[in-house]
Amino acid sequence: MVPPAGQVPIVQAQWQQNPNGNIDLKLQQTKLPEFWGQKEKDSISAHEFVKRVDKMASANNWSDKVAFDNVGLALKGEANIWLDSQVTLKHIEGDRERWSIIRPFFKEEFATESDDKLILDGLAHMQQRSTENVRSFFGRLNKVNRVIVDAYHSYTLTPANPPVDAAGNISNADFLAYKQALIQNVTEFYLLNQFRAALLPELRRVINLQPMETLDLDTAVRLATIELRSKEETKSTSRVNPVQQPDEEDDVVEAVAQPRQKKFTPQGQRSRPQQQQRQAPRPQQQNNNFRNNQQWRSSNPGNNSNRNNKNCSFCR
Repeated sequence: MVPPAGQVPIVQAQWQQNPNGNIDLKLQQTKLPEFWGQKEKDSISAHEFVKRVDKMASANNWSDKVAFDNVGLALKGEANIWLDSQVTLKHIEGDRERWSIIRPFFKEEFATESDDKLILDGLAHMQQRSTENVRSFFGRLNKVNRVIVDAYHSYTLTPANPPVDAAGNISNADFLAYKQALIQNVTEFYLLNQFRAALLPELRRVINLQPMETLDLDTAVRLATIELRSKEETKSTSRVNPVQQPDEEDDVVEAVAQPRQKKFTPQGQRSRPQQQQRQAPRPQQQNNNFRNNQQWRSSNPGNNSNRNNKNCSFCR
């Protein structure tokens, strides 16, 4: 049998005991689709790939290590390069080679529409639309709820398991305490996501920078409060009171800014007229000066009369 293109055969050996008491080795072959991390090459979305791995691990009783190895065989191209980089960055080696460890990082990298965005968008628009029937409305809410439950599986801030005695039994008191703590933990996880979905976008971005698998509700509220106070302080300190300038300064600046108009004069004729004007006045101007002097003399006879038979050495 040749597997179809895009399918990775995974052979798993299982021991089974037959009715005669003999142990038979049963070979079971399952198939995971190839995943490249590229839309033009992938036959399945990243979210569906994760669901397929989870279902096969449950149906075939894969251990966490076996599921990790099978996923490593199915990843191709850029997705396989990404897995190698995560092994280095997240120190996934030895006992940490588990599907449960790499699973949230895989979804964060490739299934961007599955967890965070679907949760925030779904919780932010929970109201039934005017053109939406009840079946579609409930289906949309049910999808968001499933994504929240799926994200809770990778949430690490969960209550510790109840203590077990030497016989492997759990007391009723310890079991009830664990049950109550688990209910409260799930409730806070839902409230945390509702709080994120209803926040302003600029405050939500600060919370989204935190690792969601370790973020608790109290930390999210404190981060949003600090960010909002910081923005309010920035707005109050950035206000600048305008200073009214005197009108006289505005007039002076405006006068200086205006360019002076210059008359165009040929380059060779710029110096001569000015020199001629400085050296000698025009004839018409000399005649006018002489007439004005004569008029001034005639209009002031008392000053110019020769009472002492003496002439002025200046004007004669």
